[in-house]
Amino acid sequence: MDETNSQSASTPGNQTLPSGGAGETTPISTSASAASSPPVKPYIVAGSVSSANHASFPDDKMLDLSRNNWHEWSKSIMNTLAMCTGNLTSWLDGSTPCPDPTLWPTEHVIWNGNDRMVRAFCSARASGEDHVLIDKSFTAAGMWIILKKRHSRQGPYAQALRLRDLLNFKFEVSKPLASQARQISEECERIVAMGTLSADSLAVVATLHILNGGELKHIANQLINAQSDTSNPLTIARIIRIMELEQQQLDGQDPSAVTPVALAATADVPKFCTNCKTRGHITDRCFQVGGKMYHERDRLIAEIRARKANR
Repeated sequence: MDETNSQSASTPGNQTLPSGGAGETTPISTSASAASSPPVKPYIVAGSVSSANHASFPDDKMLDLSRNNWHEWSKSIMNTLAMCTGNLTSWLDGSTPCPDPTLWPTEHVIWNGNDRMVRAFCSARASGEDHVLIDKSFTAAGMWIILKKRHSRQGPYAQALRLRDLLNFKFEVSKPLASQARQISEECERIVAMGTLSADSLAVVATLHILNGGELKHIANQLINAQSDTSNPLTIARIIRIMELEQQQLDGQDPSAVTPVALAATADVPKFCTNCKTRGHITDRCFQVGGKMYHERDRLIAEIRARKANR
């Protein structure tokens, strides 16, 4: 054993461990003082959002799956929270953990207050199913993961929507023209990066776009919400089968005469009410305030109670 290794091995209170280099060792302390170092008190500042950022949010800027605007919306939210007191973006990415309520009760209360404020800020800038998901989230970081997952798994459908929005883009002379041209270029890169656009995807988005502007908007809303389920992607064939079922209902045919294939096409489309923000029914059947069946509220509630009593 050489002299260096001999000294290293005989030095009390130290041990040698590999440091990453070939044959190199680095001493680490095993003294009692290092092992019993007290936890570091977290620095948590009570956040606040300026009154200017509390102003009403334009409807066309709300987070909406049908608009495919997650990229723009999330960037706007991040930029706004970064300018707030306490740099609240760390509540979205989870980089500021919740302090231990036993060790740091004051900081724990402040952290929870910031977390609720971030969720409320996002909720006021979302609509439909996204609004419901935000309100049901326990933390801002968990909310962000759920929203990102929901809006990032759109596949060819989202690609077709982005292409539609790109073709509707118009230059505004009141804004820098070069910046707008760069925006178009960046959007084209995002669309191409999503993969090859198929004829089926283009047909789906075209049909939904047309449905969304007419008397069959309720069908479009159900299908758009169903897009978050990647296990059963929407196809034009599926839409055609659903339209066949709708046609039979419009013609007054017996629903029991509908083919099993048509029924299967609609069975996996979740119903969602845009009026009361709950699943299980659509706005046309909603008896809450603002719903089309509100005038029948007492009768419908009585029927529901009677059915439950007979089970």
